[in-house]
This record gives sequence, C-alpha cells and structure tokens, in this order.
Amino acid sequence: MKKTFILLSFFFLLLTTSCNHSSDMADMIIGDWETIHIREKGDDCNGYYFEDSYEITPEVVEEWCIISINNSFMKIVETNDEDVNDIANFPFPYTFKGDQLTSLLLNSDNTSTVTVSFIDEDTMVFYMDDSGYTDGLYETYEQWTTFRRVE
Repeated sequence: MKKTFILLSFFFLLLTTSCNHSSDMADMIIGDWETIHIREKGDDCNGYYFEDSYEITPEVVEEWCIISINNSFMKIVETNDEDVNDIANFPFPYTFKGDQLTSLLLNSDNTSTVTVSFIDEDTMVFYMDDSGYTDGLYETYEQWTTFRRVE
C-alpha cells in the first residue's frame, strides 16, 4: 500500500508540473537570475504616497537574491534576507502563460503573479501589482524588480 501511495504521489507530481508554462518567453526565463534593481510605489490606507528606486547589491540590500528557474520549478538559491533563508533551495512549481508568471514563491499580500518582460536576453523585469485590502484597509502597491542573468 505504501508503495502504491508513493507511486501515485510521484505520478501526480509529474502531471501537475509537466505542462506548467506556455509562452514564447518560456525558454527565456530558464536560468539563474540575480536581483539588481527595485522600483516601487504606492500609498497606504492613510493616503501616504511613496515612490522609491534603488540598486541592489549583495553586500548591502536585504532584497538581494539569486533565483533559479528551470522547466518545472523556481527556487531561491542565495539571499541576504534571513526570513527567506528557511525556504532557500526549496523548489516551487510555477505556471507561465503569456507573460504571467505565478508561483507560491512570488506570494505577497494580494497576489502571487508577476508580469514578465525583458529589456534584453540577459535582463528580466518582474512587475507586481499588489494593490488590495490588507488588514481590512485598501492600499496600492506596485513593484518592478530587475534581474540580471547569472552565468
């Protein structure tokens, strides 16, 4: 019985990850990517507007990370964020349809989907609109995270 359960679990995993993306960009996202820039803007429930843009370096900024994306999974392989270290190197399945990338790894308050675009073949941008209700109050938040391909 245990063997059957293991085989069924493995089969289910293959079914859920074998066809997880369809896009002309699907092959372009495969690889290792390092965060190099973040731009964000929004307002909180009190009407306070903010806009910020900053370069990311591994020596200074907590948001620095390297993500690895293959045909089925994406994972954080290195990061400065101590809170994220617990999930580093854990593979998360994803879907990629058109230019929309969805994964629990990208989960935020109101979305787990980003819009992917490319500046060139080695520079990728994730745009996230995480506007919505947080703790019963509506806030707007947008973020553009730029990644550079790691060779």
